Amino acid sequence: MESKEISMHTVKSLMILDNDGKRVLAKYYDDTYSTLPEQQAFEKKLFQSTYKMDSEIVLVDGQTVVYKSNVDLFFYLVGAADENELLLREILSTFYQSVNAVLLQNVEKRNLLTNLGKIYMIIDAMLDQGILMEASVNNILKQVPAKREEMVMDQSLAQAIQSAKNQFYFFN
Repeated sequence: MESKEISMHTVKSLMILDNDGKRVLAKYYDDTYSTLPEQQAFEKKLFQSTYKMDSEIVLVDGQTVVYKSNVDLFFYLVGAADENELLLREILSTFYQSVNAVLLQNVEKRNLLTNLGKIYMIIDAMLDQGILMEASVNNILKQVPAKREEMVMDQSLAQAIQSAKNQFYFFN
């Protein structure tokens, strides 16, 4: 009997495509598709496999894919073929709920592109190199600044600290 190596790397990739199958956002966590042309070919195949289907789970290129469509966007989460579909579905649901909250229940391409920085913050709060780090929508949203000014202020604070460090080292 062959034993499967246990891995915490649950997610192989996460992506959002528009109604034409074009990439809006994509994060790949392994090197299955290491080049941009390979990723684009996979995304095209993925979109063609799911565009007119009613299911939420599909097997594409030997990988388990869960997806959700909304207005003009398709949300995809890719895991290994033997990954638990319910776990992948729950991760995608958490991601979607977090995006929905940040976009104030207006999940559509234009609004998503306007808030792309916050969407990447959601992904970074949830996943680290494909490992699920946070599954609570409330905890994820606590890590995403509500206003743009907060993001700028956090950056300015970091710049001020770095400037102080540089001055400290300069005078010592």
